[in-house]
Amino acid sequence: MKALREKAGFSIRGIADFMGISPSGYAHYEQRIKEPFLPMKFAVPFSEALEKRGIPRAEVMALAHPGGSGDLTESDLIRVEQEHQPENGSTLVPVYDVHASAGGGAINHEEPEVYSLAFPPSYLKKLTSSSPGNLAIISVKGESMEPTLLDDDIVLLDASKTNLSYDGLFVLRFDDALHVKRVGRAPKKGHVTIISDNKDLYPPMLMSSEEVEAVGKVLWYGRRV
Repeated sequence: MKALREKAGFSIRGIADFMGISPSGYAHYEQRIKEPFLPMKFAVPFSEALEKRGIPRAEVMALAHPGGSGDLTESDLIRVEQEHQPENGSTLVPVYDVHASAGGGAINHEEPEVYSLAFPPSYLKKLTSSSPGNLAIISVKGESMEPTLLDDDIVLLDASKTNLSYDGLFVLRFDDALHVKRVGRAPKKGHVTIISDNKDLYPPMLMSSEEVEAVGKVLWYGRRV
């Protein structure tokens, strides 16, 4: 950060004024941050400031996700309202007003897109080679997937990955409801094992493959911090 700032000809106070934050607020990230990468909510305005001085945006975004690594939280992503376009080359993933149960089950119907979250394209490529058109984000309700997923977390799912022959975390439709569950191999042919991480309260279930529809595989989950 310091090298890029100085290359752009900014002092700490100058870059802070440009970004609309205090010098101490900026210095926290350059001098004292303990995380291995910059949060997107800081990296985006930082990149915009440096880009005006000739620094390629990609050089800053590499600090946000070095080598394509680093986990994003929901708070790191930029919310983009409908019919708006991202300004930083990000890929928009639609968020739907749909809840998948991680508990007793909640009936869901087709719901419209309410907004989108902007993901760095390099980060999505790390998660999947699928087209962004196959991706969607929905909310999680309930406690059956604790501690992995908590109530009100969001999950990014890939609707092109519906083969339940492979173990993994999926959004499933059964019993007229959507569920987020792990899928495991079953001892009985033509069946799958539906697994909750909170096994003390929700034991595994053996279900016929014909009774379970895979909506998509979960690639990522987000949590407000």
